[in-house]
Amino acid sequence: MSKSEYLESLEKKYNSQLQNDPASNCFVLLAEVLIKLRKSDNALKVLVNGLRHNKHNITARFLLGKIYFDRWLIDGAKKEFEKVIKLAPDNIAVSKILLQIYTSEGNEERVGEISKNILFFHPDNQELMNFLDDVKSGSNVVELKDIVDEYSDFKSGVSNVSEMMRSGNEEEIVSSTLAELYYEQGHYKDSLELYNKLLLNNPADQSIIERIEKIKSLSVRSDG
Repeated sequence: MSKSEYLESLEKKYNSQLQNDPASNCFVLLAEVLIKLRKSDNALKVLVNGLRHNKHNITARFLLGKIYFDRWLIDGAKKEFEKVIKLAPDNIAVSKILLQIYTSEGNEERVGEISKNILFFHPDNQELMNFLDDVKSGSNVVELKDIVDEYSDFKSGVSNVSEMMRSGNEEEIVSSTLAELYYEQGHYKDSLELYNKLLLNNPADQSIIERIEKIKSLSVRSDG
C-alpha cells in the first residue's frame, strides 16, 4: 500500500466516524489527512464544522490558522492563533508566530504582551529568549512559514505514515495530535503514554519533553 492509498483509507475511516458522530474529535485527524492529500478546501470545511461542536480544540484552531496563513489571510490566521494561546498560554510555537506577525505590523504593545506572557511560562528557555531578542532588535532570522511548518509537523497525526506502514501498525497512529487531544480532554494517563512513545523517536525534542513535564505536574495535582 502506497502512502497516498493509506491516507485515502484514513480519509474514508474518519469520514465514516464523523457521519456516525458529527461531534467527534476525529475531525482533527481527518483534517490533517486532507491537508496531507492537498485537499485544503475540504480540510477547511471539516475544521470549521468540527469547531462548532468542539470550540476549545487547540489543534483544530492551529490547523485552521495555518490554512488561513498559507492563503495569506492574515486576519483570519491571527484570530485563530490568538484563540490558541488563550487556551494554551504556554504554547511557544504559536506565540512565535504571533510575535512575528505583530512585529511586521508594528504592534509593539501586543508584542510586549505576548513576550511577557510566554517568558512567564518559560523563564529559563534560552532559545526562546534568543528569539525574543531577535524580534526586539528587528532581526528576521525565522520566517513565519518556517515556524508554522515546524509546528505543523510536530502536531501532525500522519507525519510518520511511512514508518508506521513499515512497522505493520497501520491501524495504530502514535501521534502528537492524539496525545494532545487526550491532554485537552484531561485524559492525562493516555496522553502521557503517547508522548512517552513519541519521545523514544525524538529524544531531543524539547516540545515533547515540556509537554510530558506539564502532564506529570497536572497528574500530581489531580491525584492530590
